[in-house]
Amino acid sequence: MLPDAYPPRQRRHHSREFKRQLVDQCQPGVSVAGIAMANGINTNLLQRWIRQHRAGGDTLPVRANAAIKLVPVSVQQEQPSSVGSMIEITLSGKRRSAALRWPVSSVAALAPMRA
Repeated sequence: MLPDAYPPRQRRHHSREFKRQLVDQCQPGVSVAGIAMANGINTNLLQRWIRQHRAGGDTLPVRANAAIKLVPVSVQQEQPSSVGSMIEITLSGKRRSAALRWPVSSVAALAPMRA
């Protein structure tokens, strides 16, 4: 036998500030499910807020590949350039590395590569 009456389900409404705080906590390497559970909401709801936030033009770190990590970068003192100087950028990882060498005399051609 079923109980005579169940309390009506109430749809909860969350403030923009609350949503923004949770979305901001979703950084690479942080569990979205953990953040959702700690705040008493469904993981799918938080995922939807993240998608809506991204679609609104705001940027959030992409969490799709948790293996992405920041690496230290060292900056060397700028040396006077000569006509034959080269710009060299090398990115190294566990399995792959990539290098870019470009003559300083053609640095203007790199401008479209800016983020």
